[in-house]
Amino acid sequence: MLTENVTAAIFTRWVATARPGDCLVYHRGRLSCDRRDYTDHRGVANIAVPGLHDLAKAVMRAPVHPLQRRIAAGQYEYLAIRADALSLEQAA
Repeated sequence: MLTENVTAAIFTRWVATARPGDCLVYHRGRLSCDRRDYTDHRGVANIAVPGLHDLAKAVMRAPVHPLQRRIAAGQYEYLAIRADALSLEQAA
């Protein structure tokens, strides 16, 4: 499932209703770069995607398996796969 413009609130609602194995693509791009403002070595400014930092924190706290998949040079899809109780126990 791909949802454009996923926010922390949308993600949290998805986690509450998702079944184990369900997948959500919550971001496309470069998460580490897209969540903060910076200027690269060429002087090109990058403005953080609004709310992406909060979304990334929500993903890390949720009962999901966070994954990334390379889709092109320097571009990734960030996925959350809903975990089941057994896989969470094994990870602890």
